[in-house]
Amino acid sequence: MKKNRFPEEKAELRRLLYNFICVNAALLAVVALFLVLAFSGVIRAGACPCIRLFHIYCPACGGTRAIMALVKGQLLASLRYNPAIFVGFLVGLYFETVYLLTLLTGNLRLTRLARAELFLLFPLALITVFLVRNGLLLAGRDTLGDIHALLGR
Repeated sequence: MKKNRFPEEKAELRRLLYNFICVNAALLAVVALFLVLAFSGVIRAGACPCIRLFHIYCPACGGTRAIMALVKGQLLASLRYNPAIFVGFLVGLYFETVYLLTLLTGNLRLTRLARAELFLLFPLALITVFLVRNGLLLAGRDTLGDIHALLGR
């Protein structure tokens, strides 16, 4: 970190570092728990209540498979299962990079220039996936195959 002339900048950088560590520790814990549960079979693909009850895909359907494919480095498979997961990954990566660079350089201007509106890309991607996937389902195309498997088609 560069030397700052103003005590309020030092205090803001300390708060930023504290928040960065806390958020990343929590994220790491959630990801580790998810991976343990997914690889042990506790979390199963196709177990979504929306599929079972309403025979439609929820916005996050395919998300478990998408995350597992992303962890394995299978980008195309991840995009096929749920492209919103990859959008969320890219948005998270952007903010991680901006905040890490801010902490390394001490330049608070970087975080002030970061566009918080980019967080909206993830929920917009989820909504788009929901609409497109269920629109295709109404047209007879089951993109994941879970509903046809459930109904025995």
